[in-house]
This record gives sequence, C-alpha cells and structure tokens, in this order.
Amino acid sequence: NSKFQIIEFPEITIDELKEIANGLAKKFNYNNLNVVNDLVDFQKELSDSRKNKQDPQCFTIRDIAASIKAFSQDKNIYDTVITIYGSRFDKKVKTKIEKLLNEKYPSLCKKTNNFDVPQFPGCFYNKPLISAIKSILLSLQNHRNVIITGNDECGKTQLAFWMSKYYNQLNNKDDKTQIGE
Repeated sequence: NSKFQIIEFPEITIDELKEIANGLAKKFNYNNLNVVNDLVDFQKELSDSRKNKQDPQCFTIRDIAASIKAFSQDKNIYDTVITIYGSRFDKKVKTKIEKLLNEKYPSLCKKTNNFDVPQFPGCFYNKPLISAIKSILLSLQNHRNVIITGNDECGKTQLAFWMSKYYNQLNNKDDKTQIGE
C-alpha cells in the first residue's frame, strides 16, 4: 500500500491559459493582448501538432511567461518566439514553425526593434551566427539554460566563451576584460 496519494492535475484549457497569459501581461506591463492571445493560440497549435508525433518536447506556461516578459522589454517579437519555441528543434522543424507563424500569426512576426550584434574581434558574421547570438542572449536574459550544439570544430566553444564574457560584462560593469581576450 502506497504512502502517497496520487493527484491527477487536469490539462489547462485554452481559455484558462489565455487568462493566465493576460495576467502575466498585466504583471509585466505589456498591453498588446492581441499578441498575447495569438501567442497562446500558437503555443496550443504547436503543442497539439507535436503531440501527434509523440514528441517529448513540450511547451509550458514558463514559455509564455518568458515570451511576454521579453515583449514587455521591447525585445523583437519574432526573434523571441523563434528563440523560445524554435531553438530546441532542428532546422527542418524550425522552418515549419516559421511557416506556421508567417501563415497564421502575423502579429507574432513583427520585428519591433533592431538587434545590436556584439562585436567579437576576428569574428566573421553570418546569418546562423547572428541567429545563435540572439537566441543565446534572449535565453540568458530570461534565466533559461543554453546548450550550444553543432558539428566538430564549427566554433561552439569560441562562441560560448565570447557570449559568456559579453553577458557577464552586460551584468557586471566592473569587468574591464576585452571580449576577445
């Protein structure tokens, strides 16, 4: 006989999720409830499509909260959504996510500001690197863990070094070490 009482927590309905998301928007002083509601609809649609494929990846209220918090800090909506919802998948799935966003959720495709790419000495910038930098910074700013993956000798370790130095400099004004050192 077990000493534990099993309590089944029912799945949250879409209306309850929207109510929670709207409460988070109020908490973070974010007023665009159309974007918030579209985010919830997008997450629900994406979650349902992933469940059909028996995918262990799941999206939670934490993903909604991190997105809304980033929106409230005037982070680029599209980059935020792609980072939070797409960066955990390979390029093929990420492309499908981008297609879903563009076809059904135009409010989540708004590019609300420019991104200042940190300058690393001797670095050649390309689209995948800039995308990785955006994702890493957004993740770290939202207290999310980051795992950098890629082929051998593609620069993962160097990027991790540069990004950790840059992020530490952003958060510790006393650190005078140059990023490239």
